[in-house]
Amino acid sequence: MLKLKGYKSGFTLVEAIVSIAIIAIMATIVYFGINGFGDKKKFELDVNSFAANLQMLRTSALASAEIDSVIPTGYCFYIENQDATEYITYADLNGNYQYDANDEIIETVSLAFQTQIQPDPIDNNDFCFAVGQSIDVICDETGCGQGDTILLRLIFKETNEQKSAIISKTIGKIQIYEHAWPY
Repeated sequence: MLKLKGYKSGFTLVEAIVSIAIIAIMATIVYFGINGFGDKKKFELDVNSFAANLQMLRTSALASAEIDSVIPTGYCFYIENQDATEYITYADLNGNYQYDANDEIIETVSLAFQTQIQPDPIDNNDFCFAVGQSIDVICDETGCGQGDTILLRLIFKETNEQKSAIISKTIGKIQIYEHAWPY
């Protein structure tokens, strides 16, 4: 049997440095992969929460739900400006179908860091599901059931991915599309 003189088991300095470098590279990939994945998941959660909030407003209007023992004229949605990162759901208490100091805020929703919401056109930033109707009717400053639809876009800023909500002004139907609309 042949024996090598001076052969010792263990790692050399070069092997140790290469091993540490590989571990560091893998840790970096995992770290940035998880963070990017988390932002994308937050966007998906924002879209789902947004759709659920619209459905809650619609259901409250159909049920003529009370707020502080008062039946409001509408359950409403408001975006303060173009490219907003938050929106407000509220009960319209004075019948003007516009957000103002006399209305009861249900919730102010802040979107995730990489998410913004855009009404299209910009004047679709304030609308209500009217209470006391046999079907869903959307009301805004132009009246009730006027026009065809309301279009809202949720945008994931990092990749510019867009999801669209289309709301029928005449029947209140809410549809969420997996892409920008119109495309």
